[in-house]
Amino acid sequence: MDKIQEEHERLVGLYKEQGAEENRLLAYDSLILECARAKCQLDDLNIIAEKTGLVKVHPDYPDLQRSLPVATELTKVRASLTNMLTKLDKMLCTSISEEWDDLEEFE
Repeated sequence: MDKIQEEHERLVGLYKEQGAEENRLLAYDSLILECARAKCQLDDLNIIAEKTGLVKVHPDYPDLQRSLPVATELTKVRASLTNMLTKLDKMLCTSISEEWDDLEEFE
């Protein structure tokens, strides 16, 4: 089993523990898979960043610096993963009855 599939199963398990309904899990399975893929990409990028650093500094002129591409990609993947997980949490961890309960105070 590859890393992406393992992460996918881990995420599904976490949402099941939180009480996500089976039909919602199935409906959002492709987004859960994308989260798993992004998490694995983030792990790989972090390994690269540990080896190379995020900024290249000129050896003679420390004021001359250049951001490495891995720094940009880390930021993009991190933001994307955070966004997807936030949306999944809202869609899977809130039941419809809880949503309606919040509206009862306005009646």
